[in-house]
Amino acid sequence: MAHEQIKKEIEESLERVYDRDGASMPFLKYKDVPFPNMPALAEALSRLHVLPVYEDDLFICAYPCSGTHWMWEVTSMLLRNKAERIKGVKEEYMLEFLLANKLAELPRPRLFNTHVQPHFLPETVLSRNKIIFIARNPKDVVVSFYKHSFGLIASEYNGTFPSFFELFMEKKLAFGDYFEYMNKWWKIIKDNPNCLVVCYEEASQNLQKTVHKIGEFLGRPPTPQLASDIAELCTFDNMKKTKNATMYNFKQDEFWKPNFSFYRKGKVATWKEWLTVSQSERMDDLIKTELADVGIPMIFSIQE
Repeated sequence: MAHEQIKKEIEESLERVYDRDGASMPFLKYKDVPFPNMPALAEALSRLHVLPVYEDDLFICAYPCSGTHWMWEVTSMLLRNKAERIKGVKEEYMLEFLLANKLAELPRPRLFNTHVQPHFLPETVLSRNKIIFIARNPKDVVVSFYKHSFGLIASEYNGTFPSFFELFMEKKLAFGDYFEYMNKWWKIIKDNPNCLVVCYEEASQNLQKTVHKIGEFLGRPPTPQLASDIAELCTFDNMKKTKNATMYNFKQDEFWKPNFSFYRKGKVATWKEWLTVSQSERMDDLIKTELADVGIPMIFSIQE
């Protein structure tokens, strides 16, 4: 199917999803997966299956709010072999919003990132290119996703966390169901030496160790000093203080409501401040059943 036809179908799929209290978000749909209603999305998605890929292209893949900004910054520094703040932001390399004219301008090696399920990507990416896959506790994901959706102007969402939690459990949020996402990606990465799994919780405990782990995977092992310097620059507090988090230097208030940004707390287990006992137990049940075949050694347990 020609990309113009795909683009048209995506644009015409616009619909609103309502929570139990009537708050809503606009979504586009492609291959039965909901996506945020962003300006470049239909054009970018329509061409994604024929993305021109080089052998040295790298991909960071993660469900939303799992630490993509963080690991993109770390990996970018490793590729440059410098502990220096990266001028761009990961959205400028995000496949769902990357237009063809921008794609051609990116220097190699290109470090892309995406939230899409694997079947959206060219087969060559899944079989040949290096992929860094980030996993995060779904309890923290849903909390971070709520704050992201509430704060982002384009999402148009003004609902409460309990209602948003139900949308998450009902698989009605952008980029689809977390548990389906994890299972589909596990089938791709489980026996693939070109894939590296990074756990958000593990990186939070020891970022310098994670920097070394990624560097070794890239074939660019950092010196102890470089790893230490990168880890220091990429702490949450330093990222929040010194890293621009809007595309192409747009103003903060063009994307976010007052007092919101991509950088929130950056901590592990903040879900304990948000989820009720009942919500936590329901999530535990899904973790036990839906992630039973996913062998990612995530650093969390349902007893936490």
